[in-house]
Amino acid sequence: KESDVKVLFEDVSFLQALSKLEDNSFSLGSNSIYLKDGKYYVNLIATGCLAKEGAYDSLKLLKASQNGDELVLTYAYSYIDSKFDEKVDGFIDEMYKSKEDKTPVLKINNEEATDDKIDWSKFNKYEFVIDTANDNLRLQEINFIEVK
Repeated sequence: KESDVKVLFEDVSFLQALSKLEDNSFSLGSNSIYLKDGKYYVNLIATGCLAKEGAYDSLKLLKASQNGDELVLTYAYSYIDSKFDEKVDGFIDEMYKSKEDKTPVLKINNEEATDDKIDWSKFNKYEFVIDTANDNLRLQEINFIEVK
């Protein structure tokens, strides 16, 4: 319901645009949102478990703290380029601070990529500040914390 969406967004006027579309839906890749019988539905198709090489952005939750109505989530960011290595018969992840970097911060066997083997302090961080007043989850700001 629109009231449920207001928990996440203060301005929900974007929902009205769905009713003006021919089939009351909007798709982005394999995900979509549609309007049916006065309710909005989000169709998220989980993809993953793909055994192929590729590059992607990754966020790792490092810390969550709540102070009153303010929730702060701190994530480490890594750009990962995953390549199959015949010598180890598996994927090697080259982890970079940014997509533009030429030298990886870390190279690790994908199957061994556990938190105790990754030094997240070497990666840039993002702080997401969320207003939780009145049972809401409204994103207020995103702070970038650069690691030198």
